[in-house]
Amino acid sequence: MPHVAAGGLFASANDLARFIIFHVQGGAANGKQVLPQSLLQEMYEPQFTAKNQMSGYGLGIYKAIQHDTVRLSHGGLGSGISAHYRFLPEHKIGVVLLTNQDAAHNAPRLSKSRRRIDAGGETRRVAEK
Repeated sequence: MPHVAAGGLFASANDLARFIIFHVQGGAANGKQVLPQSLLQEMYEPQFTAKNQMSGYGLGIYKAIQHDTVRLSHGGLGSGISAHYRFLPEHKIGVVLLTNQDAAHNAPRLSKSRRRIDAGGETRRVAEK
């Protein structure tokens, strides 16, 4: 029996990639503004954080600061599946990783293991700790 995600979401890698593109484009789809940028920023803002805490869950999206860059992500797992997406809005890049596995949730670790950032035309490898 398949597990239903908290929101009942079933999505393909293509669906999640389109979701990232929508966010990277500031809430626009097919050249039309669907959500104002201000609502997206509110969605990303961590809720219920300690004073001066910059990382945490917003409205369905986790926000972290790594290497002075905002990283937005979310993932989940069920019986035999694991999914994770993350994107760096400032650099307009993202990754979606869907796996077939029954064990630990490895998708976040795998999605960051070989990430590259294009910073002003210069491609550099970002080392993760």
